Amino acid sequence: MLESKVVATPTPTQVRVKTRIRACVLIHCQTLRRVEDVRESPQRLVAVIVPEQSDFAAGRTEWRLTPQEDSVRVDYRAELEPGFQLFPLVGPALMKAGLERELRAFLGQLQARAASM
Repeated sequence: MLESKVVATPTPTQVRVKTRIRACVLIHCQTLRRVEDVRESPQRLVAVIVPEQSDFAAGRTEWRLTPQEDSVRVDYRAELEPGFQLFPLVGPALMKAGLERELRAFLGQLQARAASM
């Protein structure tokens, strides 16, 4: 993830977030922008892509946070429709692998921050 910032806060439980990530498929890399409206509820975050401000035609992500004895379990689900061309046949699988790699790196950073608090 190259950048993540809150660009609007319309309500106490909703924010608009802009992120930029670097996604690579084989040797082709591209910076992608994603603007999402994120709604918070107890133990859950749901984000819906704003297509006209993103490189994605549509999408939704959900984070479920389940308290454990001494930690928090994070379940993540995403459905993303790119607004750009992928390589035929292998493109979707390679894009998914790249996004998963970015997510794992982000969660590792989040875990390291939580451990230092």
